[in-house]
Amino acid sequence: MALLVSYMFSTVAFATEGEQPSDQPVPEEMPSQEPENDAYMVSLDPQTISDYLEYTTVSPEFAGVSEPYYPGDLTIELTGQIIIEDGGSLTIGTLSVGSDKEANPMIRGILQEDGLIVVKSGGNLTLTTVTFDFSGEGLMIVQEPGGSITLTDTPLDDSWIQWAPPMVDNAYHQPSDLWLEEGTVLTEALLPVTLKTYLQNQGVQEWTDISLQWDLDNYDGRSSGELILTGAFLDEHGAELVSSRPLELVIHWYRPEQIVVTDAVWMGETAASAKLQVEQLPDMASEIWGEVSLDGGETWKRWDDFHIRESEETTTCAFYLSDDTPRHFRICASFISRFYRQYWVSDSFLLPEEGGDDSGGNRGGSTTPVVPDREPQEPEPELTPDPEPEPEPTPRPKPSRPKPTPKPTPEPELEEPIPELEPEPEPTPEPEQEEPEPEPTPEPEPEPEPEVEEPEPEPEEPEPEPIPEPELEEPEPEPIPEPEPEEPELEPTPEPSLDQVEEDNGLTVPLQVALAVAGLGLCVVTGIAVAHKGMFRKKK
Repeated sequence: MALLVSYMFSTVAFATEGEQPSDQPVPEEMPSQEPENDAYMVSLDPQTISDYLEYTTVSPEFAGVSEPYYPGDLTIELTGQIIIEDGGSLTIGTLSVGSDKEANPMIRGILQEDGLIVVKSGGNLTLTTVTFDFSGEGLMIVQEPGGSITLTDTPLDDSWIQWAPPMVDNAYHQPSDLWLEEGTVLTEALLPVTLKTYLQNQGVQEWTDISLQWDLDNYDGRSSGELILTGAFLDEHGAELVSSRPLELVIHWYRPEQIVVTDAVWMGETAASAKLQVEQLPDMASEIWGEVSLDGGETWKRWDDFHIRESEETTTCAFYLSDDTPRHFRICASFISRFYRQYWVSDSFLLPEEGGDDSGGNRGGSTTPVVPDREPQEPEPELTPDPEPEPEPTPRPKPSRPKPTPKPTPEPELEEPIPELEPEPEPTPEPEQEEPEPEPTPEPEPEPEPEVEEPEPEPEEPEPEPIPEPELEEPEPEPIPEPEPEEPELEPTPEPSLDQVEEDNGLTVPLQVALAVAGLGLCVVTGIAVAHKGMFRKKK
């Protein structure tokens, strides 16, 4: 303002000089002449101020300026009560603070019990480097709740003022509009909790953060369109503060565009990270950030440890975490200007996936392979019966030669010869091919000697009859074909010559008799060989 006034005075000076002929010299006394220090007197009659009224002193060098500027001493006399109502403003003081060229204005009047100046709610009184000359008893200023009073370098006796409680001067400050994704229900957690503005108390203003309280009682639950929410300021004790302007918040719900995520990757456990790969991030976006939800996507929190890595092939957005708690992750972007807003958001992804079935592919490491490693350990006991499959080929001929098996064994009553005793008759056809080979060799002669001893325990074979349970242990004696000579001892027991056996075997009686005679002959020959008599007698 001082520059403006200076420019105005300069313009006047140049205009005055322009009126003189250019060939005449300018009088020397005019530039050096200083304006006289005039005194100005203003009288204010009783009135109600609903508009802006100002009285300001400036340096005397700006003589000639018009109201509300006074280049000299200024005295304002109040002849009656002045009321400043809502929307009204009265400003009295110097143009600048601390200037020695500007005279301090003086206010003169007679004090009144109800106040010489009354500042109502919404009204404003500003005094800067002002002096006073009052008479009488009473009050000079009465501040009603909501009225604004600002005193700068103006000493004033507290007995002359009736102060109102502290007031928030938010005439030029309101919370920024809140933008929410369409479908988001408004909750208290989404609303701002403080506002930085002026707190006015007994004529002094302080720039500070003031707590906010919002009224959600009238919220109808909408999640689209716009909404104006009202609130209140609170002091440090939670009491409501008066404000020069009602506290309001404008809420907008927007429909964002889509950010396409091509892959979601979980890495690590204690030092974990979730990585979302995208086709492309919005080129128009002025800000890109990541959000995390712990409640299934109902509420979202901006994640600080979020980084973007771009390559020629893909763009990866990484969230870095300190644990493997399952969370939902998504990517957000925005472009905000004074006249236009645009938002983008991706689908949300739960990482790591619950259940632990995401060990393969792009879901990071997992310990699930340990489980199948234990299951195949069950066949380890099969390593001991590995030799068992060797005698198993013996029962293979069971379906081909089941009938001759019951001859030497009367055990068909127990139906056991099918699994175990059937291999005994098998050597009958086998020795015809294998036994002739050892006969010409003298080596088998010592072998029958131990065989004679072995048949002694063999009569105990009826004992295993009550022990058919260990089917797996019985095959162990099976690989011993040595008891072949024992068979004649069992064969002479043709007691099972009942018709039931014949019918079961499917052999005719003559055939059975012939087989029995052949078996008896074999026993005789074997006995002679064992006694070393006849043709088998050794020569000395």
